Amino acid sequence: MDSWLCPGTKYAILKFDHVGTDKRNQVILPVNITSDSWINNINMLWEWEWDGSNEPKDERLIRFFSLIKMNKYYHIGWPTNVPKSMRFAITAD
Repeated sequence: MDSWLCPGTKYAILKFDHVGTDKRNQVILPVNITSDSWINNINMLWEWEWDGSNEPKDERLIRFFSLIKMNKYYHIGWPTNVPKSMRFAITAD
């Protein structure tokens, strides 16, 4: 087993992404999510579109995923200006 599970603790997936017109042209990384003494530094998704050789098109989506504990306050720290059009969602059982 390579992880620990705390019975009775509710976890969720926080998903957020930039939905503006420039959503494929900005680079925002790393984003850090903090709560109390917990810190999670996360990067954007991998570049999936390539120009046919070994060079990426540099048009990846600004999309992030993080595991969070429910019923806590979180701060999202941005290394640059926050995009104006963001979408946030929490998925939990």
